[in-house]
Amino acid sequence: MSIAAELERAVGGLAALCRRSFGTCGEETLLFRPPDAPVVTGEGHAVLVAWKRGSDAHDPLTTFLLTAADGVHKQLGDASSEFILMIEAAVIHAAQGLRREQDARSDVDRARLSRAFSGLKWELQREIQKIGGLQLAVPVEVNCETMQPSKQFRETSSSILKSALRGVLGERACGQD
Repeated sequence: MSIAAELERAVGGLAALCRRSFGTCGEETLLFRPPDAPVVTGEGHAVLVAWKRGSDAHDPLTTFLLTAADGVHKQLGDASSEFILMIEAAVIHAAQGLRREQDARSDVDRARLSRAFSGLKWELQREIQKIGGLQLAVPVEVNCETMQPSKQFRETSSSILKSALRGVLGERACGQD
């Protein structure tokens, strides 16, 4: 099995675990491993930790990804599911590029995989620079009598919330303004 296929397999399996419990509508999972008490949880990190305890120690790529996700959780206090899902997106992006350039006789090797990920790195850096340049300057003014925020602040907050909900739920679920 090629490196890219092995990477896709490992990341795809972990992402499927995370995707089930991801977000506000995520499913809860029953975690049971004797002698521990059974736990029903929707927290991605708990699911990944349970998977790591029960996973095959002979699968170094999965173990590496689970250890990295645990490190993200320890540093940020959350985001291990998001980390795995972002890794999956990066792997899919890189693998698509590799498939386009791969001919029938050549196998995907480390150098080509490295080039695919470095291309993704530069694309992400360009996008982050664009996002980093954006500023949302909204004065938070409060009416002293009513203790309510300014109209501009409320409208901006409403727009941000609607945009986020459309991204999560889809355009049709949110309806029109």
